[in-house]
Amino acid sequence: MGKQENRFDVAAAVQSPNKTQVVEIYVSKGFSGLELTSVTHVLATANTLIGRDLFSWRYSTDSPGLVSSDQGALVRAEPSVIDHRLASMMVVLGGKNAGKGTWLPRARAMQRKARTVDMLSDAATGYIKATKAPAGRVTTHWRDVTPLIETGYHPKLTTHLSECSDGIITAAGAGATLELMVGLLAPHLTSPQVAELGNHL
Repeated sequence: MGKQENRFDVAAAVQSPNKTQVVEIYVSKGFSGLELTSVTHVLATANTLIGRDLFSWRYSTDSPGLVSSDQGALVRAEPSVIDHRLASMMVVLGGKNAGKGTWLPRARAMQRKARTVDMLSDAATGYIKATKAPAGRVTTHWRDVTPLIETGYHPKLTTHLSECSDGIITAAGAGATLELMVGLLAPHLTSPQVAELGNHL
């Protein structure tokens, strides 16, 4: 088996006016390893397909240093400071401790600058609990929908895979993260690139 042929017009991709998009991946102890690899796999695959590093990513957390996932993977994360070094996009991974932390004020700072914020599974649940009256619809992983309905008043809660409310995306996460990431990267890619990215996942 030889190297897979890149079917894109690499010269056109390199001449694209899009500047590097930095994605901040917020992690907390026990973060979802599945969601992490889904996010980074889509970013890396997109870079490979277009022939340049259009997307870069970094990790942030409340207590900087090594942070372990629910599956034992380790990432080295920098400190999350509310309004310092805001990225183009922020993805808050789910996990057993994802409902707490300093990511919500940072997400609000991103929201004020009209930058994309995506909260996955347990992080979405934490956001829903902390936001009493969201501007639009919200969602989370299906396992948390029923408890939220039974324990609080959430008339805008849905069972969709993702929802956008005033610039903040809440999503089911887990196995649906790949699709979500393709959708989030789509505005920075051409239609053929999006289709090819989907074919490679």
